[in-house]
Amino acid sequence: MWIGVAIAIVGAFAASYFDVKTREIPNWLTLGMIATGLILSSIQIFYGAPWVLIVLPLALSFPLIWLMWRAGLFGGGDAKLLMGIVSLTPLFPDGSSFIPTFFLMIALSTFMQFFIFGLQEAIKRKDGKALVFALTPAGIACFVYFITHSFLISIFFLAIAADAASPFLPYRKKVEVSDEIRGEMLAETIGIRDGNIVRIAEKPSFLLKIFSRKDKLDEVIAAPSHTGISADDIKKLKVFCSEVYVFPSHPMAPAIFAALLIALLTGNIIPTR
Repeated sequence: MWIGVAIAIVGAFAASYFDVKTREIPNWLTLGMIATGLILSSIQIFYGAPWVLIVLPLALSFPLIWLMWRAGLFGGGDAKLLMGIVSLTPLFPDGSSFIPTFFLMIALSTFMQFFIFGLQEAIKRKDGKALVFALTPAGIACFVYFITHSFLISIFFLAIAADAASPFLPYRKKVEVSDEIRGEMLAETIGIRDGNIVRIAEKPSFLLKIFSRKDKLDEVIAAPSHTGISADDIKKLKVFCSEVYVFPSHPMAPAIFAALLIALLTGNIIPTR
């Protein structure tokens, strides 16, 4: 069990280094973590570990990670890194399920990452309104914790409040349409309606994406995709516009590494046994 934890820590640290240095996480690292993790998990089950606490969380977490990747919440390398970590550490050293706590810490660490970048951008732009919305989720989480004394409940409210505040933070930036934006996350849908060019801002809120009604277009020139802006998108965009809005991309592997360390240090905070 400790072998898997050690490999997960070293692998996540290496992935963070590659992500910051090259903005890519090599497949040999993440796929190796997944394969090693599945082998170690199988060995644990063979020697008597509760298979329900290993197989069921893995069976649920892999599709969830895939859905989050398809939703554009992070890149393919980050998704494979997450799969590698949960494969290597399905259980805490005390035998309780690790994955629910880990996912909760991912929500916390990614919020802190986006909060810091959003706060920096708001300060840079001297945007007082954005600063208020950036600080609101943290204030709500502290208030909920003061009332309930529950870290789990306060994190839940933190995630909901952060998602609700995200449309008001300066996460978009305008860039020139060129080959250099290939792979960037488009922050708007550009299309044609009644012969006119229409630009619809992408909602950074995950909840708004789920419940909002999509605007109909006669033709879609380019739209946000989990794979980023493609060469074909760039070719079509050059015909209709010179600039587009994108979401600034930040290395996610360090946030995932931080979530792993925080989860291991805090221990299981969700009753699963």
